[in-house]
Amino acid sequence: DHGLRLGNQLIQRLKLSDADSTALFAAFKEAVDNAALHGNRFDEAKIIGVNFLVDPNKATFIIEDNGDGFDYEYFLSQIDSREAFERAKQRIRAGGRGGLGILLMHKCSDRLEYSGTGNIVRLEKNLPLA
Repeated sequence: DHGLRLGNQLIQRLKLSDADSTALFAAFKEAVDNAALHGNRFDEAKIIGVNFLVDPNKATFIIEDNGDGFDYEYFLSQIDSREAFERAKQRIRAGGRGGLGILLMHKCSDRLEYSGTGNIVRLEKNLPLA
């Protein structure tokens, strides 16, 4: 909760449009929620690391959980497919991981990147020129 509040405060200071601020916060919140649910499985003994990096050109959010990761390359490969949203909904209905959150984060940021075993996600948002 503290990390979400801090992230929101930082996003509000980035001089983005209201729509871009809202979208970036949605992507950031999705990454943190995924870390808690899928990564740490709500185990309070596990930590979610959140790093914020801001330079004149972009804001970067790095969220890391203690989970085992997942096959992020598969989900990232599906992003550009026209049927990605429908397939994600079908996977969720079948009880699997759907990838809807990944689609949301991709749409709401300028760069989405996973590393490690999939337990580290990096979101970047380009900042308007001063």
